[in-house]
Amino acid sequence: MRRRRRGINSPTLKELIMANRPTRRALRRITALALLTTLVAGTTTLAPSSLATASGHGDEPAWLETDAVVLRPATQDLARRTAVQAPADARLTDATRRADAGNLVDVAFVYPAALLAQADVGGIEGLRTRFQTQIAGANKAFANSGVPVQLRYVGDRQVAAATSTDLRTMIKQLGAPGDGIYDEAQALREETHADLVSLWASGSVPAGSSCGIGALSGIQPQYDPEYAAWTVLFYTACADNFRVFEHEIGHNFSGDHDTGASFPPSQGKPYARGYTDPAHQFISVMAYYDTCRAAGVNCVRIPYYSGPSVRTPEGYPVGSAAADNVRAITEQAPAVANYRQSQIYGAAPSISGTPNRGRSLTVSTPGWAPGNVTFTYQWFADGAPIAGATGPQLTLGKAQVGTVITVAATGSAPYYQPVAVGSAPSAVIGKQLFKKTHRPRIKGTARPGGSLRAVMRDWKPSKAVKYRYKWFRNGKAIKGAKSRTYRVSRKDRGKKISVQVTGKRRGYETTQRQSGKVKIRR
Repeated sequence: MRRRRRGINSPTLKELIMANRPTRRALRRITALALLTTLVAGTTTLAPSSLATASGHGDEPAWLETDAVVLRPATQDLARRTAVQAPADARLTDATRRADAGNLVDVAFVYPAALLAQADVGGIEGLRTRFQTQIAGANKAFANSGVPVQLRYVGDRQVAAATSTDLRTMIKQLGAPGDGIYDEAQALREETHADLVSLWASGSVPAGSSCGIGALSGIQPQYDPEYAAWTVLFYTACADNFRVFEHEIGHNFSGDHDTGASFPPSQGKPYARGYTDPAHQFISVMAYYDTCRAAGVNCVRIPYYSGPSVRTPEGYPVGSAAADNVRAITEQAPAVANYRQSQIYGAAPSISGTPNRGRSLTVSTPGWAPGNVTFTYQWFADGAPIAGATGPQLTLGKAQVGTVITVAATGSAPYYQPVAVGSAPSAVIGKQLFKKTHRPRIKGTARPGGSLRAVMRDWKPSKAVKYRYKWFRNGKAIKGAKSRTYRVSRKDRGKKISVQVTGKRRGYETTQRQSGKVKIRR
């Protein structure tokens, strides 16, 4: 196999394996905890079928693994927002976009007070350093795998409620607004516009539990913005080991486990599978250690997501068409990046209605994001603001006749900077229209020598309306025929005669109505 040249930031498999070997102290601690896990196994409840739990191997005991959960909302908990799709190659500098770029995902972290008190954390600065480290690790794994996605750390907050030992309960509480538990996470998410939120629990992973849990996206897209945005992991022995954060965040992007895992994937994208290579002693980020354990081999989880084009620095494949989490993550990224928009994206408002005095124009604002934007308006006539015209409708008055109308819509939402966008100009505002007009009818004798007459019902308003008439033969104006009556001539034999009425009134648009056609007998 052809070996690839290794970059300075791309360690070999040997270096990765050696770097991940635990110290003697860690081995003693792991062995003791593994023994405790065995002793309590009789009372440990396994995760339900909607959770996928893997076993460790060699240096990684069984409890040091991860879960994937599909959170199914109750009827009353329908998603409050709609994910806005963006192309995966959208650029942050593209001012015409209506959504965040699909290659940048914002992540926020929450933690309990007990975590800050741990001696191995180093206070808030130490914790924030670890947050940054985990973001950098995930970004490195994405880059190694050719995934066009980067995470951005946008904020953190302490939660008042203590963390428990039940990962599934905590992740459900994390995503449930208003339940009084971890609600700070919901507030932080809105304030920072975080697409994803991760809760770090205090203490070490309990016996019989897993290191972390992540909500699996891509199964119910309509619910993903509210229910597939969460991860939870225990800090001690998990945050800095086994790429737990990279694994859990992968679930948020629809990535899933390998088929040989003790709890293989049963839902989601069929190609969203991790990859194992016992022969070369490694597994991908989303894979479990089970296959390696069955082969009697110590494997290391390397910072690569599976994909048919992914290779280690030595040139070993890290995936196939059937194990392609790169594809799954890349497909999901635009939706994830828009669970929360990082800014308000506006669209030009449109004006509808009849552009005449006495009529109303209405503004509409389709295509704005996020979905909770509210609007204020200002109407303009020939670019000058119309006093008091700040609602969604404008009744056109005498002062607007002969001008063009535009409107500026300003969108606002909590924790966003307002954005104003102007409309295209309307047509020139015309004079007032008649409220009601009537089509003239022709009565009389339809033969040469006979007389025809235009019969009219008054238009409204009827006062001071002046009517003018014009007669037509087969659609062409008859010279000099401009009175209310018309004398039929021999030229009209076999032809069709009609009349047009023009109504005029001061301050009103001149209006014309056409009669039906009458055929002249031969």
